[in-house]
Amino acid sequence: MAESITTKKSYLFTRLLPTLKEHNAYFSLAAVRHAIAEAGIDLADDTLREYMSEAMKTGIVADAGRGWYSRHQQLVILDPRLVAKIIREVEQAFPLLDFCCWSTVQFNPFAQHLIAQPTILLYADGDVLDTVADTLKASGWDSWANPGIKYAEQFIQLSFSDPPKGDSRKEKTMSLP
Repeated sequence: MAESITTKKSYLFTRLLPTLKEHNAYFSLAAVRHAIAEAGIDLADDTLREYMSEAMKTGIVADAGRGWYSRHQQLVILDPRLVAKIIREVEQAFPLLDFCCWSTVQFNPFAQHLIAQPTILLYADGDVLDTVADTLKASGWDSWANPGIKYAEQFIQLSFSDPPKGDSRKEKTMSLP
């Protein structure tokens, strides 16, 4: 590989990034660094970041957030109506709280199997979660602050039943540790 900056940049834009995009819908800056090293290219970190910014501006890759890139140029917009009620309640109770909210049902358009029993997730600073959960419980929501293994053991049972005929495997039931 020739060592000129133009050649390195050209190689990144015309060969390396298209190959990464072809094999992965999403890839990290670390994956780009690894591919550059494997190609025998020496590129400073600041220069690589500058090139990746230019690659995003020119549409070679799309920004997927936090050092990740994507071949998908179109942003996925989740339907906010599905979480509007809980957002209204949290905003009324905590007008200054910085939080975000989504539901697993928002992913139905992208899933092979539809989610029949959706879960709403609320992200906020950890020190306010107990208060938010208690407030939501008082409003009639089934709300948990950072549910852990004890909740999983209470409400989730993984099991396999009725193996296909001719299969020598017996019924297996798994319990969470």
